[in-house]
Amino acid sequence: MLKGDNNAENKAKRIIKYLSNHKELKSHAAPISKDKLKELGLKIIELEADQKLQDLVLSVYHATRITFQLTTVHKIVENSNGRAFIRILQPPQTSQQK
Repeated sequence: MLKGDNNAENKAKRIIKYLSNHKELKSHAAPISKDKLKELGLKIIELEADQKLQDLVLSVYHATRITFQLTTVHKIVENSNGRAFIRILQPPQTSQQK
């Protein structure tokens, strides 16, 4: 991402410092605006600029959200070869008393 940038090392350090600042971001769910990421020096591709890319990304996003909402799946990792790891939570078993 910073290849060819004369100031790549300093930019990378600044990006890392910001993204790893737990006091600033507080959690993995903390939103970071596109403007902030651009300000940090990250190169951002806006989905709205490419309708086909946006449709593909949103299709994956919605399928994933539905899977998480309607099943006990809580983690999905898939590689570019179509291999996937899917972690499914087993609901606690309740004992039936007589």
